[in-house]
Formats: sequence, C-alpha cells, structure tokens
Amino acid sequence: IEAHAVQFGLGSVEPEDAAVLEAIAGQIRELDSIARAQEHAVLIDIVGSTDDRGNVAANTRLAELRASRVVAMLTTLGVGQATLEARGSDPIAPRDTSEASRAELRRVALSVELVRRP
Repeated sequence: IEAHAVQFGLGSVEPEDAAVLEAIAGQIRELDSIARAQEHAVLIDIVGSTDDRGNVAANTRLAELRASRVVAMLTTLGVGQATLEARGSDPIAPRDTSEASRAELRRVALSVELVRRP
C-alpha cells in the first residue's frame, strides 16, 4: 500500500488527497477480508513524521496529529478502528538541508502486519 502523494498542512490531510486515502481504505478492507478467511487479522501501524525544524515536543505532537488524522479518515471510510494504531515519531534530520529533502520527511507511513487469530 503506497500513498506517496498525500500532503499535509499543519496536521490536516488536504481535501484533494481524499481519493488517495479512499484507495488505501479499499485495499485495507480487501486485505482484511482475505485475512479473515485465513483466520488472520490485519494490523496497520500508522506513523506520522516531521522534519527536525522547530521545537522537538511540538514536532512530535504534530507527527502524532498527522497519524491520528489518517486513522480518523480511514475509519470514516470503513476501516475498522481496531485494525489501526497511530503514533508519532521523533523529528527526523534530513539527508541534506534542501526544502525537498525536508518535505519528504513530513509524511505518514503505513506498515501492514498479518497475525494469526487465536
């Protein structure tokens, strides 16, 4: 599942990115259906990130806010909230100090894990 195009303002998902998140929600729902048939569960770890400019505590909170916004949107789009876990990462230093490099760090990453149901 990839969402390279989703952009963030100050903790919000831009309206034009709704189609990207709708596609991701559809993929998660499909994967969940397949996993259930195989007696597995899908867990999605959603991690928000920021660059290292500014206050560390504020950036960490912003990273958490980004992840929680994605969880809220995916839940609205029919993904079970029990499947989703949101967290923020500590600010990340860019490879170089260019704005493009910093912009790559302002993101949310989704990791998918399948676990066997007891």
